Amino acid sequence: MKAMGLQQDGKTGVPVWHKSENRKKVPVFREKRDRKGEKAMLSESIKKLVQYGVESGITPECERIYATNLLLDAFGESEYTEPETEYAKINLEETLNELLDEAVKRGIIEDSIVYRDLFDTKLMNCLMPRPAQVQQKFKEEYAKSPECATAYFYKLSQDSDYIRRYRIKKDRKTWRYGGREWYFSDSFRKQYVDGFW
Repeated sequence: MKAMGLQQDGKTGVPVWHKSENRKKVPVFREKRDRKGEKAMLSESIKKLVQYGVESGITPECERIYATNLLLDAFGESEYTEPETEYAKINLEETLNELLDEAVKRGIIEDSIVYRDLFDTKLMNCLMPRPAQVQQKFKEEYAKSPECATAYFYKLSQDSDYIRRYRIKKDRKTWRYGGREWYFSDSFRKQYVDGFW
């Protein structure tokens, strides 16, 4: 005999009856959650992340709604209420952490560095231009000079959080070698520099 009962009743906080071959009817209490408040917080964080994309130039203004819909899909949400608050100068690390915490609460990801990094990469992809657009822009910049193309791609890598500025800033160390000062993240130095020099 299969287990029976209303297993989907996590929203109400009422007892759910579970019945199986080996057990009597036992009430299982589900935690009551404030879905309205969670959705409002999610909407605010999504709006901030999309605003970051527009401000940094990785998301065109005309793709604001498209990027919002992609982010909602990543969270399995079909409803969105535009927050009235206008945001500017978004702190990317804080905004991503808000979204990652929400993903952990919803059981979308496990709470580990690896899963958080993978999911925030998925979220940032919702803001990114298509690869063909990046290639076209790189070619245009390269026609000016290789330095312009490199500067464009480096900035894009930082703005898209592929190069995580906030981690490098926290982990940045000055190291003297050969009469010069070198700047490395501590993890980079341990992995590559110490073994090389």
